Amino acid sequence: AATAHERVGVMQIVVEEAKFSGQVILLLDEVHRLDKPKQDFLLPHLESGQVILIGATTENPYISISPAIRSRTQIFELKPLTTQDVIQALERAIADEKRGLGKEKILIEEDALLHFARSTMGDVRGSLNALFTIRMAMPIMMSSRHSKNRSVAVMSMQPCIILPGCWKPANC
Repeated sequence: AATAHERVGVMQIVVEEAKFSGQVILLLDEVHRLDKPKQDFLLPHLESGQVILIGATTENPYISISPAIRSRTQIFELKPLTTQDVIQALERAIADEKRGLGKEKILIEEDALLHFARSTMGDVRGSLNALFTIRMAMPIMMSSRHSKNRSVAVMSMQPCIILPGCWKPANC
């Protein structure tokens, strides 16, 4: 097992960069995994303003982040998007000609959009990924000439196993 000093090594690099450039913004995904030695090491640098910490977590930060760091931060709780919010994002992606699928003039049934939105439980990124994956993987099914969009949407959200040497995913 690494000693506390060795585990702080990565944070030392961040602090050295802050000393060199004057300030560093440290973005930490899954900040709840930041162990106590690293939190203790970062604290004086957070207090001085050399390091600005932006952390994201799906866990309760009141359990895993030290009270000293929490007292020097602003905590924002983000709620999942509603089903209607996700549908709106999907509709925008379908219509957007620059960053979406708008140039392809895709027609998709309302119940297929509803399925995407409900299946990802408020995660618009997951819904968009599913939509774009289906568009790339099944161009015939997603074209405006077919009305089987619901079955395509359902298939995209099911766990699939790709077997070596097979052209069709198993369990789909």
